[in-house]
Amino acid sequence: MVEVRWGTVRASARWLRLIPLLLLVGVLYSGGGVDVARSAERPILPYPRWPARGVLPEVLPTAGAGAVAVVRDDDSTRTPFAEIPFAASQHRIRLPTSPRQVPLVGDRRFGIAATGRTTSASVENALALTGARSWYRYVGVPSTDGPEGQVFLLRTGSHAVSSAHHGTIQSVAAARPGSYWLVGNEPNVGGQDYDTTKDLRANAAEYATTYKRYRDVILAVDPTASFVVGNMLNHTTTCTNCIGIPSGRSFLDAFRSEYIQRFGTPAPVDVWGLHVYVIDWDRPPMTDTVEPLGNIADFRQYVSSIAGESAKPIWITEMGIIWGFQDWCFRIPLTGAITRNCSGGDGQVHPRYPGQPAIVFPFAQAQAELWLTTMLDYFLSNAASLRLDRWFLYTAYGFPDPYTNVYAGVQVLESDAIDAPLTRIGQLFRGRIGR
Repeated sequence: MVEVRWGTVRASARWLRLIPLLLLVGVLYSGGGVDVARSAERPILPYPRWPARGVLPEVLPTAGAGAVAVVRDDDSTRTPFAEIPFAASQHRIRLPTSPRQVPLVGDRRFGIAATGRTTSASVENALALTGARSWYRYVGVPSTDGPEGQVFLLRTGSHAVSSAHHGTIQSVAAARPGSYWLVGNEPNVGGQDYDTTKDLRANAAEYATTYKRYRDVILAVDPTASFVVGNMLNHTTTCTNCIGIPSGRSFLDAFRSEYIQRFGTPAPVDVWGLHVYVIDWDRPPMTDTVEPLGNIADFRQYVSSIAGESAKPIWITEMGIIWGFQDWCFRIPLTGAITRNCSGGDGQVHPRYPGQPAIVFPFAQAQAELWLTTMLDYFLSNAASLRLDRWFLYTAYGFPDPYTNVYAGVQVLESDAIDAPLTRIGQLFRGRIGR
């Protein structure tokens, strides 16, 4: 057992294992810094100046391989610390960060779909706290601001980026060579990238044409770029007790057919993407894992059945919880009638929609936590067999949905502040990184 505390050092008979580390600390506090090799997969973060010389870091044993130690720092105002694996034992050490830049220790397979504040500082905070190394945001025209690890989203349908912005897209592609580009955000869902005034085939044809345009524009300046195609809401199932939507599979069938018809060759795809959610308004909270995991298995089987695509990876480009409260209800406008049973113990109506007094049904925190850990454990255990390369949690911080006055899903941060701490969901998300 090794224990190093601020200003003092206490060690057992095994302290000799720390000699290389102490030499490193000596160099560090003599005015130098930790020169960690940068990687294209490792985001670089700027940090302010570090603590005064002579203050030693703390080394704590972890609960097991891959676990993350918690630094017991008496001064919460100190500079943030970077985690560096200590390969000689089952420990992790936190050293003061460089006044210049520090690489995150994390996992590029874990990603965050960033909503709310998507400034560089807020994204850096989310990545630094969780250890996720991949992220994207929902914007119209992409830009290069933000930490490394960004995957660029290009919308389709009525949200498609026009040809007037091709120059901007190319400047981003040239500045971030080798990037991944998500094409479309739920192109099978009305209100997202599906045009409900057109039929399935017309939507698929438009997606095929837009994808070809994006691909040609980007590859002209970055031949190393990769494209994540699809990104539909679910593959086999759709939703229960809601406005119907085409299945992800039917959309992909139509897209592939339309692409061949228009361009004479199968669509070139680097990665196949999918969103997975349970949408069942008859059974809240929507935290079931059987359905989304079944969609993923079906999606993998579908991709593998396409000629030449069996070795292609799949990504879960968005996953989350649509409605995490234990129940729901609302007052119908005009008539005032109440849907479902949404009366509190006091006999008063407490729906959670705009203009109504309160939330009567608590958030199903335990079910939400079980949903997250079940999904992540499945990904980690089956990534190789599924050729599942990345998964993105929605979201960093969630704002109320347009049809409610609350956010009913999961989020990794407590607020949209640039220094917001992790939620319990965020802590569980982080805890699976490194396993």
